[in-house]
Amino acid sequence: MYLACSRAACAESVRQECLTRHTQLAGDIPSIVPLVTDTAGTPRVLVEVRIDGQLVTSRISGQAVQVDPGKHAITFSTDDGVFATREVFVAQGERNHPLHVVLHAAAPAAVPAKLEVGRKVEAPPKADTKTPKAEGKKGNEGLAMADDDGLSTPPRAPAPAPPRAAGPLDPHPGLEFEDDEPPREHRSPAGGLVLGALGLAGVGGFAVLTSWGRADNRMLATCSPSCPTASVQHVRRLYWAADASLGAGLVSLALSSWLLAGSF
Repeated sequence: MYLACSRAACAESVRQECLTRHTQLAGDIPSIVPLVTDTAGTPRVLVEVRIDGQLVTSRISGQAVQVDPGKHAITFSTDDGVFATREVFVAQGERNHPLHVVLHAAAPAAVPAKLEVGRKVEAPPKADTKTPKAEGKKGNEGLAMADDDGLSTPPRAPAPAPPRAAGPLDPHPGLEFEDDEPPREHRSPAGGLVLGALGLAGVGGFAVLTSWGRADNRMLATCSPSCPTASVQHVRRLYWAADASLGAGLVSLALSSWLLAGSF
């Protein structure tokens, strides 16, 4: 309504009044910023977001979505279906409320065995693991066996395994050790710390710019309805800069978390 009466065709006094009212109303409308990443911290874009069952966007772009004050059920879905549901309570004037969810990779489905039609697939024969018995002699390993001359022969002990060749750095030659686990690849935490600092700076810039915008917005109420157009545009630019600072800060924090998680 206020946006319609702020057109150039309206009278100057009416247009200034409508612009002021529209700016004040826009500052009171709450909004959320949906963000989706996978388990590796990579942002996902092709995600549908529904608020109370209504589709609000089918592509995550980092921009804020305006909502009514109160409690809402927000669902995130892809072509495979809904993968996350969040219930949030948004107060009046709460702008750019971040809402971050993680998209987990689906487990691969088992591929059924391909059967040829009209033929019966038989299982391969099992290998015979039994040791053939020597002809002319009966007995088990570890028991005395009788030779052809009738004398009893004590059981033979199994031959010991040959020791492993000692390397130049082997502290215990002749002993068997399991192979050491290959070293894990670690990422340098420097990049994660830098992105974390940038993310905190972006969130801090959002708070400062929002505070300035609200202060200047309250000052416009004193000159309403004849406030200068430059003052109104200044307030709008502060709010836009605050939104951009928050979006950049959240993306930097997400990337910083992913880098720091791989460095420990």
